[in-house]
Amino acid sequence: MNALKNFWNNFKTRPDIWFFYGFLLTFTLFVRKVLFFYPINGQFNEYSGIYLYLSDIFLILTVVFWGTFILRNKSEYLSSIKQCFGLNNPLLKILLIFNLWIFISILWSDNQVIALFRAIKILEFNLLFLYIIVRIVPCGKIYKKCHPEFDSGSKVFLDSGLMAGMTEAENVSHETFLQRVFQIIIFIGLFQAIIGIWQYLIQHSVGLFWLKESLISPNIPGVAKVIFGGEKFIRAYGLFPHPNILGGFLLFSIIITWVYWKLIKIPLNPPFTKEENGIVPCGTIFKLSPFLKGRNKEGFLKIALFIQFIALMITFSKSAILGLIMAILYIFLKIYRNRIVPCGTIHKNLLRNMFHVEHIKRLLLLSLISLLLIIAIKPNINSLILKSLNERIIYLNLSDKIISDNPIFGIGNGQFVLEMQKYSVIILESWQFQPVHNVFLLIWSELGLIGLILFLWFLWRIFKFSPFSKGRLERDFYLTIILKSVVIGFIFIMLFDHYFWDIQQGQILFWLTAELLVGVNSIGVTTVEN
Repeated sequence: MNALKNFWNNFKTRPDIWFFYGFLLTFTLFVRKVLFFYPINGQFNEYSGIYLYLSDIFLILTVVFWGTFILRNKSEYLSSIKQCFGLNNPLLKILLIFNLWIFISILWSDNQVIALFRAIKILEFNLLFLYIIVRIVPCGKIYKKCHPEFDSGSKVFLDSGLMAGMTEAENVSHETFLQRVFQIIIFIGLFQAIIGIWQYLIQHSVGLFWLKESLISPNIPGVAKVIFGGEKFIRAYGLFPHPNILGGFLLFSIIITWVYWKLIKIPLNPPFTKEENGIVPCGTIFKLSPFLKGRNKEGFLKIALFIQFIALMITFSKSAILGLIMAILYIFLKIYRNRIVPCGTIHKNLLRNMFHVEHIKRLLLLSLISLLLIIAIKPNINSLILKSLNERIIYLNLSDKIISDNPIFGIGNGQFVLEMQKYSVIILESWQFQPVHNVFLLIWSELGLIGLILFLWFLWRIFKFSPFSKGRLERDFYLTIILKSVVIGFIFIMLFDHYFWDIQQGQILFWLTAELLVGVNSIGVTTVEN
């Protein structure tokens, strides 16, 4: 009873945070209400409908209660946001211009209803962008001279977990917030991986239709399959609408599980063995929570990592598997090639313990063994590679024609599938009405060269901040590298798939990762002139 009362007290002080956790727990689910759709060839099409997802409801509640909290603490909160992030931040300007251009493209869209819906979805995820950045960026007490390399004319802002004029119950420090986000991602990754492995072993749906699990079996047309020895096998779906999306999510959750496992093993620096006045000392990565305390913590994370890796392999998502390899190589190159120790507080032996080359070798060896096993069972190359390549060529040719006719302004947001028959020399079958499997070509087709440049500008800006900049904390240094590696993996996937742009789960996955990266980049230290 006391636990329930404590939960209620915590919930009513900051309901937006709890609704955000609910959003994280539900964003991978396909639970939704189809509000309206435009038939294509007399049939339902995923890309011509308007939907309300369960995760949308949690996100709307998050933003509404966050707005209420801001209004209630207007003077203190807005001034802290301005100090910490700055309303003149170039990234915010890029997002504002990008969203404005998306809404302007409605004017020349043939189906303006779908264009408006798609524009609202991008705006929704950009509001999530602002929320996460503000939740992560520390806005609190001034903590002077944590780093001796700063001159005496600077002040360094570090998170105390408390903002001026607010009680401790009304605040969740960015440390705790990040920790809980990572824990939820690990839990979801393990849950989805187990379901995916289960589906593959029994070769049909598990039966979680109340969670909108896809109806799958080797004999159902349209289900993603591979052929081994002349026999059809379904690929692991989890609770996602397609194995490729599960693969993209597992790339994210595997990296998060791995980094969580490594970061929690870093000891505190000798001068900072206690927390004082709520200030998280330099070198602290996470406060250990009851969720992963004790000796079983490392064992649990190892098992979770292994299960997720197996699930990724049986999605047979080539882009996700290669994206994971690229992400790991990026981490390896950044930490070992540069041999840079930020702030001078973590020694090289600690670096080696955290991301030891042996761990990298084990991951690469596991990948190689998995590849050799796939080769040993002699998969049908046509079903595994050639079929998908031939299908993608159709969409690439259509994209080329659309871009040639509409190079600057595009055909309007969300219009590719609705307009593709006009540019096709053959009559397309119902299953062929899909976007081009390349996010950058899709954006160019729909939003023109202007939209593509704005999107590339945004990607460049989130990478522009150097993790080796003066004054970076160890925590932020590592998290920045890790999240950049995930984004690099996603960018690789974007070259071969479209779900990061036009499918709810993929959209959230991309924007969530970008938001965490920008938020972590903005943590650490913010200097202001005296």
